[in-house]
Formats: sequence, C-alpha cells, structure tokens
Amino acid sequence: MKEKKQTKLDAFLIVQLVLVLILIIVLVLSMFYNFLLPIAEIIAGLALIVMGYNNHRIYNRKALTWIYIIFGIILIISTGWNFFNG
Repeated sequence: MKEKKQTKLDAFLIVQLVLVLILIIVLVLSMFYNFLLPIAEIIAGLALIVMGYNNHRIYNRKALTWIYIIFGIILIISTGWNFFNG
C-alpha cells in the first residue's frame, strides 16, 4: 500500500504568495494613484528577498538565492534613495 505524502504549506511560501498578491493589487492601483509606486517597489523588494529565502531553504537553488536577495535589497535601497533625494 502506498503512503500518502502530506504536503505541508510553509509559512514563508504563504508570505511570498501574500506579497505577490498585494504587489499585483498595488501595481494596478498605482496606474491611477502615482503615490503608490514607491510602495509597490518596496513590496517587490520584500517579495524578492522572501523568494530568495524560499529558494535557499525549500528548493535548494543556492545560486539564484543570492541573485534574488541582492536585487531585492538594491530595489529597496534605490526606492529609499529616490524618496529622500527627490
């Protein structure tokens, strides 16, 4: 008799899903309200960092982990830089 594999939904996968859904909603709203674009960039940066973490821990893709994390940090820093320096 075959054992049924139980699928465990990881908390960080749920966080990734929620961030991507919020990002889609904010991107659509930013077409009408320009002040939401920096918020969308920060959410995208956070989503990239969480994707990098999930790549490392769940999918064991070590090379892509750092690419996701570096681009996420660069996106967040550049958004903050643009916000404070106009």
